Amino acid sequence: MHKIKQLILAGVLLCLWQAPASIANTRPLALVGESEFKLLMLPVYHSRLYTSNGEYMPGQRPVKLEIRYLLNIKAEKLLERTDREWQQLGIAAQDRKTWL
Repeated sequence: MHKIKQLILAGVLLCLWQAPASIANTRPLALVGESEFKLLMLPVYHSRLYTSNGEYMPGQRPVKLEIRYLLNIKAEKLLERTDREWQQLGIAAQDRKTWL
C-alpha cells in the first residue's frame, strides 16, 4: 500500500512539473509577419513567423516558423541542401542534427 501511494504521488508531481511546458504548447501563437520568396518572379515558398505575443525578440520561446513550399521539392533533397547551407554558415553539427 505504501508503494502505491509513492507511485501516485510521483505521478502527480511529474504532472505538475510538466504542466507549464504543456500549457505553453497549447496557447495560441500570434502572427509576427509573413513573406513570400520569389526567384526570377517564380514563387518558391511562403513563410509565416509566430510568437506568443506577435513580436519577435531573439531567444524568445515559444516561436513557430511555417514554410510552405510552392514548388515540387522532395523532402530528402530539401533536408540535404539545408544541412549543407547551415554547415557553410557555421552551424554546429549537433544543432543541425537536432533541427533537421
